[in-house]
Amino acid sequence: MRGLQIEQRSAGLTPLYRDIALHMYADSHHYGSIAIVAKHPAQIHAGLKRQWHELTRKRSGVAANTAVRSLRFSATPLRDQAETDVAIATADEFLLAPPTCRVMYVTYPVDDITLRRITGFMPEQSLVVLYEGVAHA
Repeated sequence: MRGLQIEQRSAGLTPLYRDIALHMYADSHHYGSIAIVAKHPAQIHAGLKRQWHELTRKRSGVAANTAVRSLRFSATPLRDQAETDVAIATADEFLLAPPTCRVMYVTYPVDDITLRRITGFMPEQSLVVLYEGVAHA
């Protein structure tokens, strides 16, 4: 994971999808595409999408422009990768189609080799956010 910025996070008592939405919103100036490595992509997808729309509706006057408010989310990145701003999948799914994203959230432990392979197409200085207990290279 050479050349990537690594950030360690803990959701604590906050639901994971809410913590990710808040982090995405705070870092909205870093946008390119986003990948979320999740054990249960459909669950994260539903909660994150709902939380994102609620968050951007409440704060739309602050810094959210139309592009930020209208992110496209997908839990089927192999099929929808070209039209997706936020791809949510398991590590195994991302091994089949590694994302070319600027930000990746890794929400569960994956081995070092898998982590290096799924982050391998990320541009230098991209951000990898590892949630508590996630192995990293």
